[in-house]
Amino acid sequence: YLACTTTTALNQTTGTKVIAGTANQRIYICSIALVSATAQNISIVEGTGTVCATGIAALYGGTTASIALAANGGFAQAAHKPFTSAQVTANDLCVLQSGAGNVSGSISYVKIAP
Repeated sequence: YLACTTTTALNQTTGTKVIAGTANQRIYICSIALVSATAQNISIVEGTGTVCATGIAALYGGTTASIALAANGGFAQAAHKPFTSAQVTANDLCVLQSGAGNVSGSISYVKIAP
């Protein structure tokens, strides 16, 4: 089975590309832990260009920030192998947010050819 070999930390106050895509590879996610300092919505999406806006597709939530988080609230999901992946090779992974409150956390992943 696939094992996630890389973890990226995130600490942002606006929608941000958190994992850059690689030619001929998909991003496979094993864990996500995110907390928002303020009440706002977030989504995890794939695509290219500025904040994954080109060819955008939703992985968690919608293609706009749509998962409601309370102030100082968040969510976490982890598995011993990937539980979701980008559907298009070379796509970036972005975390969108509806407000300017800090969103922090980490995502563990692996990038390989599908």
